[in-house]
Amino acid sequence: MVAPVGTIQAFSETSVTLSEMLREPQLWSAEKPHLYDIHIKLRRKNELLESFEYHWGIRKIEIAGDVFKVNGKAVKLKGVNRHDFHPRMGFFVDSRTMERDIRLIKQANINMIRTSHYPHLPLLYELCDKYGIYVMDEANHESHAYGLGNKVLGDNPQWTLAHVDRAVAWWKGTRTIRASYSGHWATRWKRCQFASYGRHNPCLRPHQTDIRRHRPHRIRCL
Repeated sequence: MVAPVGTIQAFSETSVTLSEMLREPQLWSAEKPHLYDIHIKLRRKNELLESFEYHWGIRKIEIAGDVFKVNGKAVKLKGVNRHDFHPRMGFFVDSRTMERDIRLIKQANINMIRTSHYPHLPLLYELCDKYGIYVMDEANHESHAYGLGNKVLGDNPQWTLAHVDRAVAWWKGTRTIRASYSGHWATRWKRCQFASYGRHNPCLRPHQTDIRRHRPHRIRCL
């Protein structure tokens, strides 16, 4: 596929759309995490200016009645909570340990993890793509240190912008990894887990509606 790119001014952005029809594609699932390799190159005539490599999967997530389905097949989610923690290095988890975690999770016949209670490093999502793990991604809205059901932060107008900013950054991909929009692992996005009640939840609903338009088959755990 080739698409022309016009002149791009310094410090500006532009969008280019590439499209192609795949017939009888191999689908991604936890059992068979098939990924297509993508290679994108930006050229000026014969000069290579920039190149980008990634992967891409195809799958359909839906809820039929009370049944969660992936690619038309019923799936039972068997998940665990995952925290970034190492017995010797504390909250720093190196890449080898992270991959070993995912392999052990897969070997234990677990097909889903919950990023309790915050977005994880981009590598984790890459590994879930590779090994076939569904993910419940969380936004790090936590204020239960004041007690469950409290309104210390959730009903305080001084904290409205902080709540909205964190949720928007998460949904738009600046905090929760841009792959959350295209990640094949993503089954749920979750906000306000263990967050306080109050005026901030209604403020978040317009942004929730926005992402629902882009991902209509996502489960909403609010």
